[in-house]
Amino acid sequence: MLACNFNESKTIALPNELSNIEAKHGVKSVNKIVELFNNEGDLLLGQTLSKANMRFLTEEFGVGAYEAMMMRGEAGNSGWGAAGSGPKGSGPNVAIENLRKGVLANKHIYGVWRSMNEKGKRSEMDAYTALEQVYAEMGGRENLKQFDGKGVDSSRQGDNKKLYDAVTDAKGEFSKEKMLTEYRHGEQNKEVLKSTVENIADLYTNKKIDARQVRQWVEMHAGGMQGLIKKGASLAVLPEGKMSDLQKRYGKEWVLEHTTPAKYVKARIYDYILSKKNPIAKQAMDLTIRDMHTTFIPKTLDTMVNKILQENLPSNHVPGMDPLFSRYYLANHVSNFGLTLK
Repeated sequence: MLACNFNESKTIALPNELSNIEAKHGVKSVNKIVELFNNEGDLLLGQTLSKANMRFLTEEFGVGAYEAMMMRGEAGNSGWGAAGSGPKGSGPNVAIENLRKGVLANKHIYGVWRSMNEKGKRSEMDAYTALEQVYAEMGGRENLKQFDGKGVDSSRQGDNKKLYDAVTDAKGEFSKEKMLTEYRHGEQNKEVLKSTVENIADLYTNKKIDARQVRQWVEMHAGGMQGLIKKGASLAVLPEGKMSDLQKRYGKEWVLEHTTPAKYVKARIYDYILSKKNPIAKQAMDLTIRDMHTTFIPKTLDTMVNKILQENLPSNHVPGMDPLFSRYYLANHVSNFGLTLK
């Protein structure tokens, strides 16, 4: 009975479904992601926030920060990229499909937020073109500070194979030294994520953007592995033991696993922004982002975990609890999660 009351209270205070968060804060609910990526207006609204992010990241971190940290999430296949792109679950990007087919009046903005259109030339509202406009408005890229990170290091945090190769030595064993290097890159992604969320929360609180634009942003950046929410999870946990022995037991197919699922993180971020920076919502978000990490686990165990949890954490998990125990060791799986992680 206590557990039931706890779970009911938690669902009200910390809902995981974004439509429930919207209802909680009295904004119009979006029940299907495709509703956010449906027409030219959606496209232009999303790009307005993208340009605000370009300016903010340049001011905060320097020239190159947007390209390194956020462009692939917003101008790639989980954002306003090529036709057929969009976050997981959104289906074809209807706005861009319509532009491609010439259904909408402003045909020139097809492919607007990727580097090239179908003729091999930049479109008038391409992401790089927009960036150059932002740099010019800020006094010129040559007069601005430079970002000290690299896009290749940032994007590797969301690439299963490249990250796996980066943290293993010539013998195929995990290297703690290499892992710590990648951990630092992931933590840099996380710092950019936290700063960006605060900026978006300020924009929303000051009524410069609406809830629909916020929802677009969190869906894009939690929907693909190159979204900032997903690659903001740093590699901080590795299996214990020799990889050769582990492969004999579990097989050679291993996957990059988020110990705190992006769906859960997305919900805490969205709740905080729509709360207009409520301190309780901020604490829940901060604790969740703090504990947002990745590890490598065998594909067989990943399948087992996702049979009951899919993209979430158990109902009794609250921010601040160790997600490793909640998701792997204490959850009611069909068999024991026998892999030791440290």
